Amino acid sequence: MSLRIFFISIIILNFVLTPLSSSHESGTFVARSFYLFLIISGSYALIKSRVIIYLIISFSFIAFIVWLLSNGNNIVWLNILDGLLQVMFYFIFLLLILIKVFKGGVYSIQRLEGAMTGYLLIGNLFATLYFTINLIMGPNTFYMHGGEHIANFTYFSFTTLTTLGYGDIVPVLPMVRSMSNLEAVIGQLYPAVLIARILSLDNLKGTK
Repeated sequence: MSLRIFFISIIILNFVLTPLSSSHESGTFVARSFYLFLIISGSYALIKSRVIIYLIISFSFIAFIVWLLSNGNNIVWLNILDGLLQVMFYFIFLLLILIKVFKGGVYSIQRLEGAMTGYLLIGNLFATLYFTINLIMGPNTFYMHGGEHIANFTYFSFTTLTTLGYGDIVPVLPMVRSMSNLEAVIGQLYPAVLIARILSLDNLKGTK
């Protein structure tokens, strides 16, 4: 159940709260508060050690304080630190999800939910990477309209992951071009490898 809550939370954050946060001042605080809930729910869903759970939750509150300090003050190094902390959280959760999905065992609904959660986490990881690199390298990293809000990078990340490629946001620097190519390749390979893995587990379940 906790993994399902984590999965639903990611959907709400990505496709409801984050887009709203770019057009409403109060929406930014709501989205960021919900992101804190996402970290907490993900910790309980994926980690067994109470000590590690409390450590991650503590770091998430520190990250929230960093964001509060940087929000509206345009303190670049705090924004970069905030972005790096988000990258760290998403990478840790993605790694834990992939271990659960591809470890030995038989097919289950929980494994399928974990696989879908992993796919969404890939989009979030790359979105925060693009956002942070843009902060470090400057505004010429991407060609885009509507401001350099995290919502725009989330949008770009998922259109790249799913290879939609509308072309309204374009990576300019070679580094981010390579990253977007890597994300597109992962977006194609992940479902293929995942389906093969789930089918093998389902066949294993049928033989028992």
